[in-house]
Amino acid sequence: MFQNAIRFALGSMLGCMMLAAGGVARAATALPPPPDAYECNYWPVVISQPGSYVLTANLVMPTSCNKDAIDITANNVTLDLGGYSIIGTGAGTGIGISGSHSSSVTVKNGIVTRFPGDGILLGANATVEDVTSSSNASASNGNGVQITNGIVRRVHATGNSIGIFASATNVPSLITESDASNNTLGGISANLGTISNDTALFNGSSNSAYGIRCADASVLGNEVENNGVGITCNSAGATIANNTSNHNRDQGIGATGQIFNNTVSFNGGAGIVVQDGPSSVISNSVGNNAGYGIDMGTNTSYGNNQIYENSGEEPGGIAAGALGATSQTSGGVVISPNVCDGTVQTTTGTGVACN
Repeated sequence: MFQNAIRFALGSMLGCMMLAAGGVARAATALPPPPDAYECNYWPVVISQPGSYVLTANLVMPTSCNKDAIDITANNVTLDLGGYSIIGTGAGTGIGISGSHSSSVTVKNGIVTRFPGDGILLGANATVEDVTSSSNASASNGNGVQITNGIVRRVHATGNSIGIFASATNVPSLITESDASNNTLGGISANLGTISNDTALFNGSSNSAYGIRCADASVLGNEVENNGVGITCNSAGATIANNTSNHNRDQGIGATGQIFNNTVSFNGGAGIVVQDGPSSVISNSVGNNAGYGIDMGTNTSYGNNQIYENSGEEPGGIAAGALGATSQTSGGVVISPNVCDGTVQTTTGTGVACN
């Protein structure tokens, strides 16, 4: 029966293609009946030739079948899920769509769920768009979407270990117009590139779980709320701008780099924690955080920040929601006045209050 079979069509001028026994894409002229999709020996489906493929039915892994659903071994493949779902068993180490050793692979338009290995795992120059990747999690693995580098656009990642991850440190990626929520370790992570216009909400139950994490990346225009840490970036090459980071259990932003035009409020720790290294903290609105407003690192310039109603205290109980203790601001340079609860603040030091 067709509902028990798995079929693909190759959308090209060459005609259609279907998956024969063993899961290898072949030209379809006269094919035997599709194999029984509930036999574990049929899996994984293998795409070994470049081309465009479209899923025409749900793929449901057999119970207790600890394998990948689809392995892509060719470069230059486009896989359109056609609005259908690839559904794993929720156990084992299988991956929904695996193509980490192939390049220029695109996956789009569908759902991948319940694969503890990873939902979608692709290599270099990958594109993933208009996909939901959910409930792909195990104790130490199971990312919703992981690529080496490329573009992730309009992806919904929920219930995974990490929602979306671009791992390359030497080639940039773009993660945009996506949302990551209720993932156990973190929402969105990229070492290099741009994370923009995304939403990261309710990721993790510990304070170390993050909404967005980066190294040398630009984090621009995101909404980040109710995570452990809101935004964390550990390289002076990072730019963090025009984000909203509110209601996180620990700090709103913890970073080194260029930090400007962010709104950081109602976090359980400090609003902005600047790690040591050359950084600029400019024109941020920082208020109602449980720790310092801005906890300065060394070699940092700061100015034009609006800082208000933060609860941090210096050693000795002196409230200093704006600037922290002298030791924390010893490398700081005021390049223009900050406004602390309506008062222009141009100096730092022990006893400076801005809470």
